Amino acid sequence: LFNDTEATSRRRQRNLRYPKNVPLPKLTEEQKRRKLQNLATADIGTFAPLSCNDPGLPTAVECESSPAGTLSSLVSAANGGEVIVPCGGCYVYDLPAGETNIGGLNILGKLYVPPNHKSTLLTPYVFVQGELEMSDTNPIAPENVSLRIVLTGTTDVMFAPADSNAGVAGTPFNAGTKAFLVAGGKLNVRGWDESDVEGTATWSPLLAMAEGARPTPDLSSNLEKTVRITDALKSSGDVCPRQVINHNFDEEVDHSVWSAGEGAIVSHDDVAGTMVVTNINKPWQGPRLDFTKYALECPLIEGAKYLITLRIKVDKESFEGQMTPCGETNDWRECLKLTRKIMLSDQNDRYSSQRVNKGIVGKYGEWFTFTSTWTYEADDLVDTVMGNLFYLEYTEPGTTISIDDFVFELPSERSYPVGNDACQELVANGDAENA
Repeated sequence: LFNDTEATSRRRQRNLRYPKNVPLPKLTEEQKRRKLQNLATADIGTFAPLSCNDPGLPTAVECESSPAGTLSSLVSAANGGEVIVPCGGCYVYDLPAGETNIGGLNILGKLYVPPNHKSTLLTPYVFVQGELEMSDTNPIAPENVSLRIVLTGTTDVMFAPADSNAGVAGTPFNAGTKAFLVAGGKLNVRGWDESDVEGTATWSPLLAMAEGARPTPDLSSNLEKTVRITDALKSSGDVCPRQVINHNFDEEVDHSVWSAGEGAIVSHDDVAGTMVVTNINKPWQGPRLDFTKYALECPLIEGAKYLITLRIKVDKESFEGQMTPCGETNDWRECLKLTRKIMLSDQNDRYSSQRVNKGIVGKYGEWFTFTSTWTYEADDLVDTVMGNLFYLEYTEPGTTISIDDFVFELPSERSYPVGNDACQELVANGDAENA
């Protein structure tokens, strides 16, 4: 989310005096396609990807496993000045959930924001000469606000391109106030799209926001679901739900599929409508889901990406409202992780895990949403598979784990961009020079 300051918002309100309930005038097709007409606009050349990033920047997976560093270290080194993300490497956004004020952000390499990381960054400008990648896959809800970038200040800033773009005509130039500038770089921002069955999108084209009615989002779990048909089931006419599992625990806990590590106790809080795991004394006593029967009823699809969304709360007696160890240190030994176990008849079971990080979890007694994506390859779907499980590990001794929702699903087709239509979401320059 990109916010302006309050002063700018008031100034814009004075300039826009439209009566209530009267829609803003729509742009004509000519206006949508026209070029910037401001005569004061500088004649600026074309920016290309920086050569110092050749042959290419790391992927998200590579960033998570082997980052060049963290944003917090760069902020500390900048000592209140401009924070520069160095060229050629990937740095992980690890700033805390509160507000962090910096003197500017200039991304030459790659800045990777982990999915659904909660943080607020205050900066007078953002220059993207490399790549900025971030995503949000949470259900739309007030508690699921992720990264917020708030542009601040009233002073013009100068932009001077780096490396192979240093000689571009018309540079350096005045980028104005509160600049968010992409010059030869790349924005990779992903959120849920809108559809009749999924509800309101987590992001929208600017023109759609200006011309459309105010959105009234609802949680996807409250809406009608689409269905999917696997190749194996097409001939029989059977239909599988897109949501393989959707347990909200409002009425009960299905103990035939839900359990916990030996010694822990799984119960149902019928007042709160949650599943509760108590008597946790070991890091392997978290909740467990055996979804073998679901995979048999509706076979998993090779190569497809599945999304898991679950709401979790960690309680600890006498620690209510205090920051959890994971929220403070982000130490892998102190943060919950979701592990997938594929049981094979030859006992060569297959394991993979995804960890909660401190940008997601916060204080004891506070709900947070953890999402992750999982892919099943051919080796995960062989005939020798005997069982499929998910379970939470690294539970802190002495804590109580509550789960409010658990959804295992295929994202809808509307969650993906239209192929060969990269310009679909570009916003034409409506009246930028007169804003």
